[in-house]
Amino acid sequence: MEKFGDFHTHTVLCDGKNTAQEMVCAAIARGLPVFGISGHMPITCYQNDWSMPQDKMSDYVSTLQRLRRTYEEQITLLIGLEADTHGYLSPFFELDDKQGATPLQSASETSNNGNIAAFAPFDYCIGSVHSVLHDGEYIEVDGDAQTVRHAIDTHFGGDGVAYACAYFEACLQIAELPRCTFVGHFDVVTKFNERFPMIDTTHHAYHAAAHDAMEVLAKKIGVMEINTGAITRGWLSHPYPDLPLLRDWRQMGGEIILSSDAHGTDQIAASFDTGAAWARAAGFHQALTLDKDGFHPYSLEA
Repeated sequence: MEKFGDFHTHTVLCDGKNTAQEMVCAAIARGLPVFGISGHMPITCYQNDWSMPQDKMSDYVSTLQRLRRTYEEQITLLIGLEADTHGYLSPFFELDDKQGATPLQSASETSNNGNIAAFAPFDYCIGSVHSVLHDGEYIEVDGDAQTVRHAIDTHFGGDGVAYACAYFEACLQIAELPRCTFVGHFDVVTKFNERFPMIDTTHHAYHAAAHDAMEVLAKKIGVMEINTGAITRGWLSHPYPDLPLLRDWRQMGGEIILSSDAHGTDQIAASFDTGAAWARAAGFHQALTLDKDGFHPYSLEA
């Protein structure tokens, strides 16, 4: 049995390849003691093919609640949500408020104190940015390389650093998301940079913008994922975030949680050994995992 879980995962209920039941069964087979599914929250301000429709949210929650009961003797299943700064904050959060939860309570005020149960029906929330609003247009940063290249040329005069700075400015809004438990794929804006270099990540403006966003997120949220998804899908040779940023995060007092961003059963907890080595290279000696009572640390030492 592993000592960690995997909490950034997707199913056919949004843009994943497998059903929720198939994902849970694969996590059990993988030996995970705890597993989370984090569907993309509804995005209504621009058309996309990856977020959950608003009218499917009830089905999402009820499906995961049923699976939690079905497999409770084999695994702890947590019900998550990947929120977006341009997303639709569902009435479930309003329901929580009626049940006594604080609507803008952050992870640093709750999860780090060991109680995420008050978020019902969601056990945790990932805060991510998938698009940048610029000149009145939503520009997806996590789509395909051609779209990103066109956006940089059209909206930023070919300046990839300016595009990245706009993304990191958007990341500041993660701190305002209700109940954000940890930050998702912080520098996903560099997703295509190894195969199609578009952003100079050594530029002082790039680092300054990322640093400013991390400072706010370290204070407001305090936990960031090391996301191995780009390795699994062949985009990058290393996880998000890049090592210089991860070292900055540690120096700011931030903590980490390993995530796969799995969109299929074969990606669950994939490249976690690489993620752990990446964390150690940044100076971390422990990572966090989640269960129904909140965060718990475990050693990263080999």
